[in-house]
Amino acid sequence: MARRRIVVAGAFALSYVTYRVYENPLRRARRLRRRRPALALWPVSVSAVVLAAALGTASLVTPGAAAPSLDINPAPGHAAGETRPVDRKSLREALLESVAPARLRQPVPNGLAPPLGELLHDPYPLGSCVSPAGTASSAVCELGDTTARRRLVVLGDSHAAMWMPAFVRFAVRYHWRLVPLIKTGCVPSVMRTGNCATWYGWALGQVRRLHPRAVVLSQYWSAWGQGGVAAVARELRDLAPLAHRVAVVEDPPARSRAALDCLLAPGATLGSCAFGVTPDEAAAYSAVRSEALAARAGYVGTLPWFCARALCPTVVGTIITYRDKTHITVTYARLLARPLADELAVATRG
Repeated sequence: MARRRIVVAGAFALSYVTYRVYENPLRRARRLRRRRPALALWPVSVSAVVLAAALGTASLVTPGAAAPSLDINPAPGHAAGETRPVDRKSLREALLESVAPARLRQPVPNGLAPPLGELLHDPYPLGSCVSPAGTASSAVCELGDTTARRRLVVLGDSHAAMWMPAFVRFAVRYHWRLVPLIKTGCVPSVMRTGNCATWYGWALGQVRRLHPRAVVLSQYWSAWGQGGVAAVARELRDLAPLAHRVAVVEDPPARSRAALDCLLAPGATLGSCAFGVTPDEAAAYSAVRSEALAARAGYVGTLPWFCARALCPTVVGTIITYRDKTHITVTYARLLARPLADELAVATRG
């Protein structure tokens, strides 16, 4: 916070100096009564002020990058930009430390990964592999181990795309040919209506054609109540005859406030940006798990990777977990590659 005040004060100081040293003397000097020279120099002072303000704003929004780490106090020499997959034990320890009372009282640190200025631009680049708005199909892409005999289809919306770094690492590690079938905005609750219904019919046709060994459902349903649960159950019934194994990835809990708004709020602390799972979300988790069990589908529980002691921290170690209200960051998805791979290996077995 002190650094931010210094930057803002510097911008105002430069504005005042340019006014006193350049603009005011130029306006009052007798030799410069003709308007043209004054107007020629006036943009110089304005440009200086704008430049200072821009630098100040950049400093406020992008306080600096950090090496992605689960450590609250990362060791010196940790490679910048390095994200190493973690095991469940170290992840759980980091989450417990992140919700400790002393940690929650701390102000939001300056060095985070991804940097705050890049938080809204942190999606996984899938390009034409995602069905664009207004269309009912997409390019059928192959990721992961493209020489593997086993084929895995990941079917879903933007919540499937946000997990893609971890899905790809799973496919490489366990030798699966990964095919994403993704339509942004087509959450389970609206899958039977309009353009989403057309796309869903196309996606089911692709699953029939591809004959995958496994299909993984990864979608936004945690905050959609019983309607979302019923929609996931219908999808499980639709997919059961089309693949040897079907699995559901548990949808992370939704935030009531965007991560960036919270982290940049005046006086924000790590505790003020933590949130909890709502009773409706808890009911949805239990119901979808039961539906998966009834359909003999696998279920990948992700909640323990986001929450501990009834709190879900926005920052774990130096890593920001969410990039908005419902999407996790690519940085965190990469870090979760190992626990997701372990869970998917079990969920797709059989």
